Amino acid sequence: MEDELGLPRGALTRLDDEDDEVFYEPPRLVCHIDEGAIAALTGFYRDVLPPGGVLIDLMSSWVSHLPPEIEYAEVIGHGMNTAELAANPRLNRWFIQNLNRETSLPLGHAHLVERYLRGAGFPRIETHRLAEWVEDVSDPMFAVIGWK
Repeated sequence: MEDELGLPRGALTRLDDEDDEVFYEPPRLVCHIDEGAIAALTGFYRDVLPPGGVLIDLMSSWVSHLPPEIEYAEVIGHGMNTAELAANPRLNRWFIQNLNRETSLPLGHAHLVERYLRGAGFPRIETHRLAEWVEDVSDPMFAVIGWK
C-alpha cells in the first residue's frame, strides 16, 4: 500500500521517538562525514552549483562543505542548533526549524526531494548518488538538484 506521495506505508516512520531537539541541543562542532565523503560532496558542489547562485543548505551545521574558491550570491542555512549555524562562515542567513514538527519543507529522502522540486515547478531535476558508504557503514549520500 502506498501513501499520497507514492511511498510505501511507514516509509517516513521514525525509528527513534526521542525529540530531535534533545539530540541537537548541545553544539557539535565536528564533521559528521569522513574526509572522502567531504571531498566527494565539495567536488560535486563545485561541478553543479552555479557561481553567484542562491543556495539553501538544509540540515546545515557549522560547515557547509562548499568549494572555498567559489562565491555565491547567498547561502541560506537550515538546521537545529543556533551555535552551529552561527559558526558557519558560508551562511549569509539561517533559520532553525524542526521538520518533524513543522513539515512545510518535507525533505530528508532523495525521492521525496524530487517530488518537492517537481511540485515547486522545477522543469529539470537530477539525482546523484555521491557515496555508497559513509564512515565504513552503508549510508548512501545523495544530492538532488532542481534547475529552473
